[in-house]
Amino acid sequence: MVALAKRGHNVTAVIGRTPDARIPTSWMTDGLAIHDMVLPHGRSPLSIGEFVLFAFLQTALKAGSVDCMIMDPHLAPFLLPIVLIRRVTTHSPVLILRVPTNPVETGGLITTVYMKFLYQLSVRLGNVFFDKTLFISPMLRDYYRALSHVPSEKAGVWPTSVDLHVFDPNLYPDQTVEMLRKKLGVGNKVCLIYHGSLTRPRGIMELLKAMTLLKQGKQANVMLILVGYGPLREEIKRYIQSEGLHDTVILCDQLKRDEVAERIAMADVEVLPMPDHEWWRYQCFIKVLECLAMNKPLISYRLPAVEVIVGDMPVVYWLKGTEGRDIADGILGYLRTRGSLNPALGRKIASRYSAEVIAENLEADITERN
Repeated sequence: MVALAKRGHNVTAVIGRTPDARIPTSWMTDGLAIHDMVLPHGRSPLSIGEFVLFAFLQTALKAGSVDCMIMDPHLAPFLLPIVLIRRVTTHSPVLILRVPTNPVETGGLITTVYMKFLYQLSVRLGNVFFDKTLFISPMLRDYYRALSHVPSEKAGVWPTSVDLHVFDPNLYPDQTVEMLRKKLGVGNKVCLIYHGSLTRPRGIMELLKAMTLLKQGKQANVMLILVGYGPLREEIKRYIQSEGLHDTVILCDQLKRDEVAERIAMADVEVLPMPDHEWWRYQCFIKVLECLAMNKPLISYRLPAVEVIVGDMPVVYWLKGTEGRDIADGILGYLRTRGSLNPALGRKIASRYSAEVIAENLEADITERN
C-alpha cells in the first residue's frame, strides 16, 4: 500500500492492531491515509465484532468515491453488501479479494471450523462478485482453485513483499557487524537466528532441543538468537534455564523492524524449523525474504513455501526432517558444507518480492479491470 501511494495513488488502509503494535514510520507517506482500531490481545468475539463494524462504517463512507477496494477473507462477507449497492449501476469499484494465508494456528475445534468456513465462503463470494482473487502464493492459489473452484482467469498471486530499504546489507559494514556481535556476546561463534512468532507448531521447541543436543555433544561452537513474541516465550525461558543454555541461546525482546535487520546482519544463517504441515506449506514467509535480502543463507526443511522462492539457487541447506536430532544434524551439515552455498544471490532473489515490484503488478491488475 505504501508503494502504491508513492506511485501517485490515493490509498486508504483500514487496519486493526494490538495495543503494543505501532504503525511504522515508513508507512507515513503522502497519499496514504490509515484508519486504525486498537484491538485487545486475544481478539475476543466482541472485539472482532467491533472491528467489523468499524471497517463497515469506513467502507460505507468510502464506497462511493473509490476506484478499487481490496478486502481480506475476514471482512469480505460483511463488507460486500455495501459495495454491491454501488455496482448495481456501474462496474466500479474494482473488487479484489486478497487471501494472505490459509487459516493457521486457529486454536480450538470451533474456531478452526469457523475460520475455514469463513475463508471458503469469502473465496466462493470472490468467484461470483469480485474481479480478482489474489493469493499469497501459487500453492495457495492452486489449493483454493481445487477446493473452491476459483476460475483460472480470476485467480492470481499477490506475494509477501520485503522492504529492501530496511533489509539492506550495505547498511551494516563489517565494523558494525563486529560491534553488534560483541555487544550480544556472540564473538567468533557461528550465529544462528530465528525470527518470527514463537509458537509450538512452528518447531521452536525442536530447535531448542537441537541446541541442547549440540551442547551435550560439544559438536559445534554455535549460538542461537531467537527474535519474536508469542505464547511459547515463558516456556522458552524455562527451557533455557533448565538446560543451561544461557551461553548458547539468546531470547530477544520484541524488536522494531530495523532492529530485526540488525540481528539478521550479525547472524551467519537463519534456521526455519517449521515442519511440512498445511499451515506452512502454502505460505510466502517474510522471514525468508528478509534474510535473503540481507544475503544470509537458510537452513530449512524442503517446504514448498521455501522452494518456490529460492528455486534451485544455492542459498539453502535442506534439512532431512524437523525433529530435534534432524535439526542438530542439519546444523552440523551446514557447517561442513556452507562453502558450497552462495548467499550473495539472496538479494537478487528477494528483489523480485520488493514492495515496488508487487505494487507495479497490482497496479496493472487494477488498471486492467477499471
